[in-house]
Amino acid sequence: MDQRDTWREARGLCHWHAWMATETPHSGGSLALLYADVLHHDLEHLAALTAAASATQRWRSHRSLVQRLQGWLCSWRQQRLCPVCDLWREQERLYLHVLLEDWQEPELAQAFAASSGLCWRHTLRLVEQGKQHAHLPAVLAAQQVRLQRLQEELHEFIRKLDYRLARQPYGREADAWRRIVTLYVGMRGRQGSEGQDPPP
Repeated sequence: MDQRDTWREARGLCHWHAWMATETPHSGGSLALLYADVLHHDLEHLAALTAAASATQRWRSHRSLVQRLQGWLCSWRQQRLCPVCDLWREQERLYLHVLLEDWQEPELAQAFAASSGLCWRHTLRLVEQGKQHAHLPAVLAAQQVRLQRLQEELHEFIRKLDYRLARQPYGREADAWRRIVTLYVGMRGRQGSEGQDPPP
């Protein structure tokens, strides 16, 4: 499929990537050209829907119009993935593949242990993608350890909310409240790898 057709069917970029693009220096011209094409395409479809039928044809065209309107609504509800999200999704797939394939490499397991682990969305994608993979149980076990540690730190953060403990300094648990939000909704400002999603 032609790149322009892909862009039209996606109606440009998702919310997150579109606004990110507006903050990119000198992006105005490119965005104007790309979205002008999308708008022209959609206006053609809208014009076809609103074209007046002659009085003699009106009774026959009503049913056809309803069908065309339904098709138009479906085209918006089932539009293609944002092109950038599509590329992002492919990169996620590759990273999850590497995580499973190279899990027995000591450096990878150590890096994972030192990280915050995966968010729930990527955990679900890992299971979907690698449910037959021999290393999946080991990766999930490591993920469980990370989540249990987060749970402990979250409880410690909550414990220190007590005014009687106000003088106790925070340790690793200081940002546990942010990390639990990230676990469930992903990084700030991102709706998900698909934009329209989220999603697993």
